[in-house]
Order: sequence, then structure tokens, then C-alpha cells
Amino acid sequence: MICLLGLSHPSYSQDDIFDQIENELKKEKTKEKALEKADKNAEKFALKYKSTIAAGDAYFRDEKYDQA
Repeated sequence: MICLLGLSHPSYSQDDIFDQIENELKKEKTKEKALEKADKNAEKFALKYKSTIAAGDAYFRDEKYDQA
């Protein structure tokens, strides 16, 4: 969230305000990208986990206990 409180102070130039807004927007985009990456990694982990469990179960059913 962009906080503009106090930015109307005379010592802030219009460029300073725009720079602060731009920096806040960049931070938000970075956070969004990180969350998207974390979600993708969680999905990959879940798929790998399920396939690993399924392979272990199959080995166990076939009485291949060392591989299970």
C-alpha cells in the first residue's frame, strides 16, 4: 500500500513523490512475483511428493522393500 501522508510537505518535489510511488509499485510487483514463484514451487513439490509416494507404494506392493 502506498502511503502518501506527509508528502504534501513543501520540501517534497513532485519528482520525489513520483519516485516514491514508483518505488512502492516496484516493491509490490517484486512481492507478487515472489508469491507466484512460491506457489509454483509448492505445486511442483506436491506433484513430486505424490509421485514419490505412489512409486514407493508400488514397490511395496511388489514386495521390493529395498526400493520402497
